[in-house]
Amino acid sequence: MKAILTKQGKKILDNVEKMGKTAEVKVIKKLVEGLPEEVIINEAKKDDLIMMGCKGMTGLNRILLGNACEKVSHHATSPVLIVR
Repeated sequence: MKAILTKQGKKILDNVEKMGKTAEVKVIKKLVEGLPEEVIINEAKKDDLIMMGCKGMTGLNRILLGNACEKVSHHATSPVLIVR
């Protein structure tokens, strides 16, 4: 299972890198494991811009599952841009 997820992750990162080249944006690829919000907060550097897509959970789902976008926006030292 881990090998499949790693392969899919690398494929996604390759696609993001291609989009970055097209837009003339520098992309640094890095595949890491862990809780998304913790990894994002820990990996972001001071001058990085964290960009995240967010589903906008509400109610019970938000209480039980939490919201990675919310956690990152409150705890990151880098600027965070959240897109719905």
